[in-house]
Amino acid sequence: MNILVITPDFPYSFGGIGEHVYNLYKNMDVTDCQIYIFVVRFAVSNLGIKDVSDEFPSNIRVIEFTHSSYREYEQVFRNRSGDGFSYEFEALKTEAYNLEIFMKMNEYIQNEGIEFDLIHLHDAFAAIPAVALKRMYHVPLVATDHSIGNELYVIDGIRAYMIRNASQVIYVSSYLQKTAAHRYNCGEIGTVIPNGINKTRYVKDRYDLQGRITYVGRLEKKKGVDILLKAIALLSQRGGPGLKLCLYGDGTEKENLQEYTSKLGIAGQVDFYGYCGHEEVLKRMVDSDIVILPSREEAFGLTALEAMSVGVPVIASDIEAYKEFIGDGKNGILFKTENAFDLCEKIKFLLKNKEVRQQIGKAAVSVNREYSWKNISQKTKELYSQVVNENKPVH
Repeated sequence: MNILVITPDFPYSFGGIGEHVYNLYKNMDVTDCQIYIFVVRFAVSNLGIKDVSDEFPSNIRVIEFTHSSYREYEQVFRNRSGDGFSYEFEALKTEAYNLEIFMKMNEYIQNEGIEFDLIHLHDAFAAIPAVALKRMYHVPLVATDHSIGNELYVIDGIRAYMIRNASQVIYVSSYLQKTAAHRYNCGEIGTVIPNGINKTRYVKDRYDLQGRITYVGRLEKKKGVDILLKAIALLSQRGGPGLKLCLYGDGTEKENLQEYTSKLGIAGQVDFYGYCGHEEVLKRMVDSDIVILPSREEAFGLTALEAMSVGVPVIASDIEAYKEFIGDGKNGILFKTENAFDLCEKIKFLLKNKEVRQQIGKAAVSVNREYSWKNISQKTKELYSQVVNENKPVH
């Protein structure tokens, strides 16, 4: 079985999709496959691109494609980042790329004599060239929907186009599947195959109070870090224990959040560490009393799963994405989204109860079984076989 994968990132130089694609094929049994990973770079990574050429067998080939006006478009985006235009511009930029990228991919396929049984497209950024290749080569298209945004933006229309032209859609959460069904009037087609987690050597085994709370993620409005800061301020006002809040991540809201900590009078309690490598983040989580994820919206919630996998008690907002795997009070705690007062009370409760912290942390580790990348990769490969068999030409 030959698979053509199209992704906007690989490996995880940005996060999300790149990490998913990397782990998916790193853990998949590909002894009977030839996999071509076409990486369409839509943005410049500040983190650099990790070289993983020695981590994959020869039957997984990675080919990168960029647009001739890549730097010119990127400069326009950089000059406008942080305002309302930037989100829309990402989609406009990718659409400007599409014809040239399609021509480059098709030329490569022709010159190398590549044959493939199926295309797997990761998210909607390259939907137009992916559908064009599907039609040109008469092969089925599997699309993984990694997120869903504001329906007023260009990318939303492209995502609908992707879903309606796919033979099978993979959603990384039930929340995404339900939202797409409602928004695009397409019914709950497709299947849910979530993000996965890798087994780690870091596991929390001591639950004595350290006085350290951790947040990991981008510093963007939808991540709700301002809610967390307000909750920490409330805790201090109410005579809560002395705490250090450690924020790992970067984003367009960083300066605003730093100003907000000063306004709240908690600047001395909050450390902004910026981006941290994956292994380092796991170690920092293990050293924390609680990991808090106050998101206003998430498609899945991978960071929560990773924190749970190392046995750290998690407090998260009660959005649908988190409720899929956090049973309130069992393997984690949920607070009312946007409600800093409720979050404050939940933090106070956990800090005062070592036995509850330990009970929740120990129960959380069970996510390692259900969400292992080995299982996720196996399910994805089985779906490939199903789709290819269903789409074989009838003679």
